[in-house]
Amino acid sequence: MISRRKLFLLLTLVLGFFLRLIYLQEWLHFEFDEEVIAWKLRQFVSFGKPFLIGGGTPFGFHLGPAFYYLSAIPLFFSRLDPIGWGVAAAILGVMTIWLMWLVGRNLYGRRVGLMAALFWATSFTAVMSDRHWWPLVLDPILSLAVILLLHKILKSGIATLPAKGGRLAMTSWLGLGVVLAFAWQADLTVLPLFLAASAVAIMVWREQKKGIMTAIAILLVSVLPLVLFELRHPGENLGKFLHRFNPPAGGLDLYTLLFIPQSLSRLLFPITHMDGNLLKFYSWCREIADVRVAGQPWWATGVMTILLLTPFIKARSLGSPSTSSGSLGMTLVADWVLRIVILSGVGGILLFKLMGGNLYDFYLAVLYPVVLILTAGAIDFIWRKRGAMAAGAIIMVIVGLNLTAIAKAHHPQGLAVKRETVAWTIRQLNGKDFELDSLSGCSRYNGMRYLFFLENMEPVKSFVDQDLSWLYPDLNKQANAEYLVTFATPDDLTKIDRQRYDRLVSQTEAKQRFGDLEVLITKNGL
Repeated sequence: MISRRKLFLLLTLVLGFFLRLIYLQEWLHFEFDEEVIAWKLRQFVSFGKPFLIGGGTPFGFHLGPAFYYLSAIPLFFSRLDPIGWGVAAAILGVMTIWLMWLVGRNLYGRRVGLMAALFWATSFTAVMSDRHWWPLVLDPILSLAVILLLHKILKSGIATLPAKGGRLAMTSWLGLGVVLAFAWQADLTVLPLFLAASAVAIMVWREQKKGIMTAIAILLVSVLPLVLFELRHPGENLGKFLHRFNPPAGGLDLYTLLFIPQSLSRLLFPITHMDGNLLKFYSWCREIADVRVAGQPWWATGVMTILLLTPFIKARSLGSPSTSSGSLGMTLVADWVLRIVILSGVGGILLFKLMGGNLYDFYLAVLYPVVLILTAGAIDFIWRKRGAMAAGAIIMVIVGLNLTAIAKAHHPQGLAVKRETVAWTIRQLNGKDFELDSLSGCSRYNGMRYLFFLENMEPVKSFVDQDLSWLYPDLNKQANAEYLVTFATPDDLTKIDRQRYDRLVSQTEAKQRFGDLEVLITKNGL
């Protein structure tokens, strides 16, 4: 007979999968960043054309290709339709829920693991991050894998049987090398994981030198695709990386430090997302991104600050695992691992800011699991000291608040809306040539060019040709098309764009609104 704990975990996994699949097409975010990946992978999926570099970075150079090759798998099975990415993201989200349980259980016990899994399954921020196919969808999984492996490495140092501890450490460093070899090819936001691994490597260097060198060797092998690309195109990628050793000064201020707990507090208290607008959640637009962080209430920021300080207070008062023995040393390992990861996360953000990068809440994704594990640990403490009713009340408030935000979710420019606009436009054009344009402030680069390709009716010209035309299939380009199709966001226009929009409206031959996206069809050249 299945135990209550296993049944609770199973129900949590089912709930988490449901929340990540419901309204899959309606809530799926697809804009320019996703379009670039889709066009790039079309060359690989359809024509078998391999590549040696992956996604770009804010600093001008490209990472390794591993994430792109992973992205090709769901795109292959969905026949280049981005909906395949939505399904893949949901599956990865369920894997993250299971890892939250596993890591929480290994660090602090079964109850903590179950609560951490529940929080990840129902957190608005976690659910919506898991519904979007982007490199950051892997950050929580990679973070949990690194935390688990670092925990095993430190535990091996105080293992009862030295031989067993040595085998555990060697296996763990091997696994850590593989995880980090993939991680750096996904996104720069994994930098804190490298800082954490480096800190632990320094701590155990004398005892585990062989395992550390194995991990380093794996990392060096993972760089070979970039080396080959550089040999074929000297200076085109690594040359830009070396140039960044003289970066512009980004500067640090109080906002940089406040930004961290404010951003992370959304995992528990999605106050700025209670309107459910997913376009605001995913937007990279500076003014929207700043509001969704700065809008978090002071008390939520305060709670998050206390949670992040918890492992530091405990570790300071009880000592370190290397100087403790027996059960005390074993119980302190978890606090030390989280302490190292938190410091690495903060250090990574500060370093990125000093390099001149713009801060976004998404960049803290590697700390998401840490926050929910610490929350589960704090509630477990209340459970033991104040009883199940007090702990249960806190769980209900957190879960209820997040489920309320999810229930209100809607995407005014989700994939379903955009497909509807494309279908309507094709019916109106009835096979005639057209040029594609976009009028919007924060959503100008909306991914529409790729969606027309999926419907086998591509524009003669488009507003993204200067960036993407080298990835398009060969087309018989004409100088001018008969019609101009403009996708506009009337509620988000600059003064100049508003004037152009009004002019187009006065000349329109067909117009229709879908969500907050409007389609204008006019004669070209007017």
